[in-house]
This record gives sequence, C-alpha cells and structure tokens, in this order.
Amino acid sequence: PEPVRGLSVSSSTIGMQNPAAEQDQPIIQVALGFQHGYALSSSQVFSWGKATRGQLGRELDSDQETWARPIVIEEGVVQIASGHHHGALLTDSHEVYIWGKNMGRGDLKSNSSDRENHDARKPEKVLGLPTGPNGGTMKVQRISCGSHHTSMLLEDGSVYAIGIASDEAVPILDPVELIPAGMLEFPLRQFEAHHDR
Repeated sequence: PEPVRGLSVSSSTIGMQNPAAEQDQPIIQVALGFQHGYALSSSQVFSWGKATRGQLGRELDSDQETWARPIVIEEGVVQIASGHHHGALLTDSHEVYIWGKNMGRGDLKSNSSDRENHDARKPEKVLGLPTGPNGGTMKVQRISCGSHHTSMLLEDGSVYAIGIASDEAVPILDPVELIPAGMLEFPLRQFEAHHDR
C-alpha cells in the first residue's frame, strides 16, 4: 500500500497541477466507496480514486485521480459519507450535499438511455426535507450512505433517505421518510446505512 498523496491545505493554493505531496493537517474522518475515497480535515474535504460517474465531487479531465484533491464547498463540513459510487457531506449549518452516480437532479423525466444524465459531478444540496418547529428546514444531525442511497437522521429523530430504492436505477431525489419522529431515542450511539440491493 502507498500513502494517499495530496492531503494538504496547500493543495488548493498550489494549484491543481502541483498538489502538495505530504499531509500537512490531521484527518478526522475517512469514508471509502467502491473505488474512491474521501478524507475530512478540520477545514477541507478531499477525494481521490475513480471518477467515471462523478463520485469525486469535482470536475476532472480523466476518469480517475490518484492524488487527493479538495472538493469545493463554501460551508464548513462536519461529516462525510460514501456509497458505492456516490458521496455525501453534512455541513456545520446542518445541510446535506450529495454527488455521484444517479445523484444529479438534471432532467429526471427524460427517458434517455444515457445513464450519466443523472450523475452529479459536483455537490448538490438536498432539497425537500420537512419543516422544523421554527418554520425553517429541519436540521440534519447525521448522514450515512448505503450502496446506492443516503440516509439522514433529523433533529426530531426521523430518518429520511434519497437515492435508488430498488433494482430499477431510477433516482428518488426528493427525501422519503423511512422512520417517523418519536421512534428513536436520543442520544444515538451509531447511525449507519448498508448495502441496499
């Protein structure tokens, strides 16, 4: 095994052609997908690996990236998660962003045979979560990716999900309630999604 190169704050300032080789900050979380990975430092999300379906969360000129490079997100990130070919992150303002295979809003009504039509190559904010008691969108507390979906634990204890729900590769990108409020007791020790097909 070789170390992941490019886990450096200076990777974003040096430029994409010459990322810093040595890690210069502690990594606080790692999430691995089928052929890609994400790492979260206190100030940056990095991605590396295969990129054919947008799973690295950034535009590339090739179908893979051997060096870790930053995913551009304007907010602070507190958690990352990875499915087989997609990723998700939770911001410090309790919002969720997704990207990768079948995670793009694009033209969802299209009957196009172009599978990549539904891929998101950059993080897209999850829309449609329920309203909280103060009138704003309910806060997401934790996220977890299954192989083809992302689950979200909300502040009232309910769990919502987006992604692929069956063997039909039709993305459901409007959050669907899986567990209603009041069924789970806080604090939860663990929140995980797993293989879903």
